[in-house]
Amino acid sequence: MKYLALWLLLPGCTTFSDKLANCTTNGECTDRLGAAAVCVQDDAPRCVALASDDCAVITGDYRDDKAVLIGSLLSTTGAQQATNLPRQQAAIMAVEEINASNASGGILLSSTPGDTRKLVMVSCDEAANLPRAATHLVTELHVTAIVGPNLSQDVLALTTGDPTIGLPSSAQAGTALLTPTGVASAIATVPDNGLTFMMTASDIQRVPLMTQQINAVEAMLRTQRNKPTIKLAIYYRDDALGQGTRDGLAQLMINNTTLSSAITAGNAREDAYDPTVTDHKTQVESYVQFRPDIIVLVSATESIKSFVVPLEAAWPSNAARPYYIAIDPMKVPDLITAVTGNDDLRVRFRGTGISAETGETQSVFDAFQIAYGQRWKDASGNRRPCPAWARPTTRSTRSRWRSSASRARPRRAWSPACRTCRITRWRAATTRPGWSPRASR
Repeated sequence: MKYLALWLLLPGCTTFSDKLANCTTNGECTDRLGAAAVCVQDDAPRCVALASDDCAVITGDYRDDKAVLIGSLLSTTGAQQATNLPRQQAAIMAVEEINASNASGGILLSSTPGDTRKLVMVSCDEAANLPRAATHLVTELHVTAIVGPNLSQDVLALTTGDPTIGLPSSAQAGTALLTPTGVASAIATVPDNGLTFMMTASDIQRVPLMTQQINAVEAMLRTQRNKPTIKLAIYYRDDALGQGTRDGLAQLMINNTTLSSAITAGNAREDAYDPTVTDHKTQVESYVQFRPDIIVLVSATESIKSFVVPLEAAWPSNAARPYYIAIDPMKVPDLITAVTGNDDLRVRFRGTGISAETGETQSVFDAFQIAYGQRWKDASGNRRPCPAWARPTTRSTRSRWRSSASRARPRRAWSPACRTCRITRWRAATTRPGWSPRASR
C-alpha cells in the first residue's frame, strides 16, 4: 500500500530530468543545477553542467547567453602534466585577454559599438579517459572549438571518431581542433571538413634537421672513437607521433649507405614501443647487447624514466656510452632531473625542436613571459617562469613553416598554447639546475 501511495505522489515530483529540459538561458540552467551550466540549444533545448569528471576549470562568464563556448583538451595530469598544464594556463590567459581586449570585451563582430561576443572555455584533462572528456565537450556541450589534444594520435582519433570506444568525431560535429603540439604529418591529410589545425612544424618538416644532427654526431664519433662504422638505433613510439618521424628518417644515410642497408648489415635497427607500457626492461637489455653509438629517440615524456634512465644504469662501465638525439616532446623536467649531477649524460643528449629566436618574436615572448609570471605563481607567491611549450606564436613565424614545407602542408591557426619561432637543435649540455627553456637554442 505504501508503494502505491508513493507512486501516486510521483506525478507531482520534480525529477532531475525536469531540471535539464526546456531551458532558455544559461543563468536559468545555472540556478536550476546549482552549478555552472549552459542552455544547449538543440532541437530540444536542455541544461548541461559545464564541469564534469574530467573538466574542472571554467574561464569566462558562463551566464552570458551570447558567449562563444570553447574547450581545451590536454593531458594535465600524469606523465605529461609538466608540459600540458602550462599550455592550459596559456589558453586561459588568452581567453581572459580576448574578453578584456576592447571597451565591450570579447570578439568584435562589427564596427558597431558593443557588437562583441566573449569567450567561455571549459578546460578538460584527457589523461584518464579521452572518449569521456571529448564526449562532454563535443556531444554534450557542443563547443565551437577545442585547443588540443596534445598528442598526434589523439588528434587523429578525435577528428575521425571511434564509435567502438565511444569517441565522437569532432569533424562530423563541426568542432574545430587546434592542436598546439601535434606534429604527425597525417594530421594534414585526415578527413576533417577543414576543421583540424596544426600549429607547429610537422614531423616531415623536422626530419632534415634531425638528419643533420645524426650525421654530425656520426662524424664526431667516428673520429673520437676511431671507428669506421657507427651503430645507430631508432627507438620510436608506436603511434602517429613516432611513426611519422620514423618514416621520414627512411631516407637517412649512415656509414655512407642507406638506413635500410645499415639495418641489413646489422649496424642499425628500428624498434617500436607501446606507449601504454611502462616496463621497457626487454628493450633495455637488447640495446645493451647491441651497443649503439647513437640512439634516436622519437618519443614523449615517458621514455626518459622508462628507457633512458634504466639503459644508462645497465650500460657496461667499460663500454662507450651512446649519444641521444631526441625530438622536443622529450625536453621536459624528467630530462633535467636525469642530467642534473650527471655531466656525462648531459653532454651526450641533444635534439631538435622549437626555440625562441631574437628579433621580431623576442619582444612577443618577453611580454608573454612577464604576463605569465604575473598570472601564475607558485605556492610561495613567486612568479613562475614561462615554459617554452606555452609560448604564443606570431604571424611572421608561421610563415617560416610554410617556406620550409615539404610534402606535408600543415594547416595553421593562432593559439595561445602554440610554441613560437624556428626549428632548431637543442642540447642538454645547456641544461643545468635552474634551467630555463629560453637558454636552450
